[in-house]
Amino acid sequence: METEKYLISGRVQGVGFRATAQSIAKQMGLSGSVANLSSGDVAIELQGNRQERDDFFKNLKNSQQNRALQIDTIESQGITDKEDYRRFLIKH
Repeated sequence: METEKYLISGRVQGVGFRATAQSIAKQMGLSGSVANLSSGDVAIELQGNRQERDDFFKNLKNSQQNRALQIDTIESQGITDKEDYRRFLIKH
C-alpha cells in the first residue's frame, strides 16, 4: 500500500483541522497521520491507493464538519514508505 505525504496550507491550525482529517480518514477506513508544522501548515501522510487518497481530500475540502477551516493549497510531497500505519494518528 502506498503512503503519500502532503503539505496543506490555509487556515488549518487552531480550527480543529487534525480532528476533522482523522474523522474523515476513519470513516473511509484509511490510515496515516496528521501533524501541525511550525510554519502554520499541516502535514498529512495518507495510506491508500490513488483514488482513495483523492477521495479523502475531496471529502476534506467539502467537509461540513468544520466550517472554520480553509484549505488554500494541497501539495503532494511524493510517495514514501516511511511507516506502516494501522490507523490514522494525530501527531502532536
